Amino acid sequence: MKLSSSFFAVFSFCILLSTGSLFAADYWFIPREIYLKETLSLLISWTSKSRVIILLFNFFVTKGKSTEDLAQKLISLKKDFPRMSLNILLEGEKGKGDPRGAAERNMASAKYLAAQGVKVGFVSGVRDGDVHGAAHAKVVAVDDYIIVGSNNWTMTSIEKNNEMNVMVKSNPLADAFRKYFHDL
Repeated sequence: MKLSSSFFAVFSFCILLSTGSLFAADYWFIPREIYLKETLSLLISWTSKSRVIILLFNFFVTKGKSTEDLAQKLISLKKDFPRMSLNILLEGEKGKGDPRGAAERNMASAKYLAAQGVKVGFVSGVRDGDVHGAAHAKVVAVDDYIIVGSNNWTMTSIEKNNEMNVMVKSNPLADAFRKYFHDL
């Protein structure tokens, strides 16, 4: 069996966590088969005081599919807790002009969410003032819990691809991610 570089990155991250070399934390492996369930459970745990950050390369809402479930959860929770801190950033340059590109799909999803009162921002891979890459991260953070890994919020990623993720409970790691996010 050939193992992907994603596997080695997640595995190395878990080793660092377990040895205490990074941060003291609890963590759980989340393969694609349970990603939707675990992500929705994390989103359901929100309260009006929660700090929620979502950073994704690709989010494409497909009617009647798992991505619509995620979008509807964001919409309903924002309506239930209008003052909650909900920050969403999506890749805004990669594939711009290509109907199947990440930027175009993200813009369509942002319009879908904005029509229901959920604001979305855009970010890209920038070096020396020019776009040279993509904002390729895939992170969902709610308070001290972070899900990080390879899952985009697309039907293919959630329902078909061989994806890997880790959920971590760590205040120092969550603080570091929030700082990274706000510096984008």
